[in-house]
Amino acid sequence: GWLAAGVAVISLAALARQFLLADLLALVLSVAAAWVLRIFRPSARPLKRIGVYRHYDVFVRLSYVWLLVGALLGVLGDTLPGWSGVGGASRHAVTVGFLATLIFSIGPRILPSFLNGRELWSPRLMSATLWLVSLGCLLRVSSESLAYSSTGIAWNILPVSAFLELGAVVIFVANMGLTLAQPVPAWFGTEGVSPNLTVYFCVSSFPKTRHVLVDGGLKTLREVRDVPRSLTLQEAAEADAADLEKLLNALRVFFSER
Repeated sequence: GWLAAGVAVISLAALARQFLLADLLALVLSVAAAWVLRIFRPSARPLKRIGVYRHYDVFVRLSYVWLLVGALLGVLGDTLPGWSGVGGASRHAVTVGFLATLIFSIGPRILPSFLNGRELWSPRLMSATLWLVSLGCLLRVSSESLAYSSTGIAWNILPVSAFLELGAVVIFVANMGLTLAQPVPAWFGTEGVSPNLTVYFCVSSFPKTRHVLVDGGLKTLREVRDVPRSLTLQEAAEADAADLEKLLNALRVFFSER
């Protein structure tokens, strides 16, 4: 769509060495993307925070702030060529501030769902990852232009930012590795049945529950083969106008008889 076309135009402008035009287009495209995606407006539905750092959505929005900062710094770097280091700060704001922060915010939210319904090993490690990468990026972007334009304390800040960001990467990888190392849930008791239990977990770990869920009122489940991995029982019941309590009781009976 228009986003892909915009990226293509920016690439062509950069290849033609029209860097100011490319950066101006990148700034406009970044603002448009944030507006269309409603990044800075309240969510239409309550966010799913179970099992993850409860403030992860703040960092999703922060990543788009970094995208806008990176685009703006790119324009400044073109209009103020004597201010060395601004270009590097712009690239860092986009690659680490935007991309890395977005990955560290969304990755722990969705990756465990693709690992056979495992839960994230530690929301606290997720929190540490987000705070470290954000602090490291702030120090790097704020000090890089100063470090390359003059001498002084700014040069001493650069390695600190590097270690903070490296620590964030290590913690993220460790958290994902520990999540993957957890055994696939094979036993499940009635106490685990709740409105926030995912339909995917039920039908993938216990295929016989598909019939229980269909009989309980999830009519759509009879027609589809693939189930969204983050769809909860409560959301599915609301979509099919099913009695949630009846559905939960049917599952409790199923698991109590295993």
